[in-house]
Amino acid sequence: MTKIRIVTHNAGFHADDVFGVATLMLLLGEENVEVFRTRDPEIIASGDYVLDVGDVYDPERNRFDHHQRGGSGARENGIPYAAFGLIWKKFGADVAGSAELAEIVDAELVQSIDAGDNGVNLFDVVHPSKARPVLIGSAIALFEPAWGEERDYDPAFVEAVAFAKQFLIHKIRHTKANQLAADIVQKAYEAAPRKELIIVEAPSPISRALITNVLSDYPDTLMFVRQHENSSWQAVCVSERDNYFSRRKALPESWAGKRDEALVEATGVADAIFAHNGRFMAVATSKEGALKLAELALQADN
Repeated sequence: MTKIRIVTHNAGFHADDVFGVATLMLLLGEENVEVFRTRDPEIIASGDYVLDVGDVYDPERNRFDHHQRGGSGARENGIPYAAFGLIWKKFGADVAGSAELAEIVDAELVQSIDAGDNGVNLFDVVHPSKARPVLIGSAIALFEPAWGEERDYDPAFVEAVAFAKQFLIHKIRHTKANQLAADIVQKAYEAAPRKELIIVEAPSPISRALITNVLSDYPDTLMFVRQHENSSWQAVCVSERDNYFSRRKALPESWAGKRDEALVEATGVADAIFAHNGRFMAVATSKEGALKLAELALQADN
């Protein structure tokens, strides 16, 4: 059986060609493809899929380069396409399972990789320490041979693609599940008689981050109560979108960092067990206890 030829450039690699190859492997089946890393024009011309090399963007012929003069276009938000984004634009819905899921993965993963490859800065470092987050492109770079190592790029590329393939599988898996969970949160908001406090109940616990992302769209919501993964219950302050560490209504300062008996004494809630020092979350062993903590926090002057 003749295998499908995927061609990309040789030597050093980046997240866009690594994730682009990983996407094609998920689409076509790893067992069905052969990857060539080269800049030889004849081998490039022989490729069934060519990405990040060749100076041609032609999705009908499966050519996905963006280095040619004028590039290969940009999204409506201004972020230009790199090889990964061009491949995802054509095949993302097939790999993710739907156009809706593909669009979310593009927004949450693909665009940041494309931006980095095209030299577009997506954020400012604002903390006085100048500490920077670890970006996916930096993680991929760790697979390359380190300075002074006697190691070839090609085996390192294979390792990086295997990592990217698993990353994509898990990203798609979580994106599908998060859409279902977000629908539960949305319905909980719509059904709540008081919009300032939402009770989120589900067959299994939904993460704080996901719940607050949904509820941050509603300025009248200040807190929510949800079951934790260890079966306790949390009263959580809603944050503003894109600022996870903000709080529309913080817990009382007198609760901060207290546990067990000290928190019971401070709140009067018999099963209270913990209040975060950051004043964004308090925990009780029961839903009723968490609701009492939430009500107290809403009424407090802080």
